[in-house]
Amino acid sequence: MKMDVEKWLGYLSRFLNIIRPKAYNVIARIVVGAGAAVVLSQTKIVEALIVAAVEFYFGRSDVLREFLNQESSLGWGFGIIALGLVYHLSMTVGVDLVSERLQRLPKYPVLALGVRNADSEEYGGKKIQMRGALCQVPDAAGIPDHVKVISVPRERGGLDLFGGSFTTNFLASSLNSDFYRDRSEYFRTWGGAELLRFTITNDSPILAKNVSVCFVVSKAAGVAMDNTNDDFPTIPSAKKDGMRFLPPVTAVEKYDIKRGHTGQEYIFSWDVGDVQAGTVLESKTLIFLRAERDIEIRTTIYCDDFPEPVNDTYEVKAPTSDRSQISVADLKVEDTEFTKMLDDVVMDGYLRRRAEQEFNKYQHEAQEYLPK
Repeated sequence: MKMDVEKWLGYLSRFLNIIRPKAYNVIARIVVGAGAAVVLSQTKIVEALIVAAVEFYFGRSDVLREFLNQESSLGWGFGIIALGLVYHLSMTVGVDLVSERLQRLPKYPVLALGVRNADSEEYGGKKIQMRGALCQVPDAAGIPDHVKVISVPRERGGLDLFGGSFTTNFLASSLNSDFYRDRSEYFRTWGGAELLRFTITNDSPILAKNVSVCFVVSKAAGVAMDNTNDDFPTIPSAKKDGMRFLPPVTAVEKYDIKRGHTGQEYIFSWDVGDVQAGTVLESKTLIFLRAERDIEIRTTIYCDDFPEPVNDTYEVKAPTSDRSQISVADLKVEDTEFTKMLDDVVMDGYLRRRAEQEFNKYQHEAQEYLPK
């Protein structure tokens, strides 16, 4: 709709300038005067003067002669006066209004970058407050292996082709001996960390062509960043992957936010593409961010329609909660207690909320009957 307004205003402006000669004031006065003369007089002398005056500026007009040869009336006179007034207003006030409206229209697209947390909540202003709490974990050398005695029930008279000891050893080997160490690493990595989502909004009536965004953060101790397509970090399991005996299958992941780090900086680039007027686009890729100190994210928006790139800075505030002390006993708790501990340190319970969303989605799809 905004694009149509701009287009028709342009057409109107060009039309008004075409019918607006230098002597438009004189033309308006002549037309109004002619109408007044028709109203005040019914004599043919007045009509003759009108014809003479108009033809003096524009040349012979058979149409005007034919029109004035008809019976004059007050209605025709007032109509001519109204025509002259409308013409004068169009050439003065109308042209000014159209020109002012066109000047107020943006010459370039207006793009706004948005930053959201893992729950898709928009950060207010230019400040990113990290959630959860950083975690202090035990040294890996002090964390024991995960071992568990497994008993294999056998029916009386049954036949175990491989022998009970073989089955017991096979099940024991399926345990993840690094389970407690994996939990420790999970606390250290995700405690106080955040997954950032990004949006780009075109707030103008103009198509923004070939848009891209660059994010730059200076590397420092206690700061870690990476791009990821996974918005639900996998929680450590007490068992190994049952398919580990197969050769690994490496799938090439596609990221719309790509990384290109240097020795001094984390650098990410988001190739957005064209952004239609009045639309919002969200990146599929997220950025993992862990910061033990306050940092800045420097952003630059590029667009083929911009006279120059648009730079901005976001302030990242480290988690304000006290650092959580994780003990070896904490690493050995049951899954339910472990999940409660994660709620306190990882994005204020985001993992539990995300799991509930997936469960609700599964329930809906299980009851969703669609034609095949």
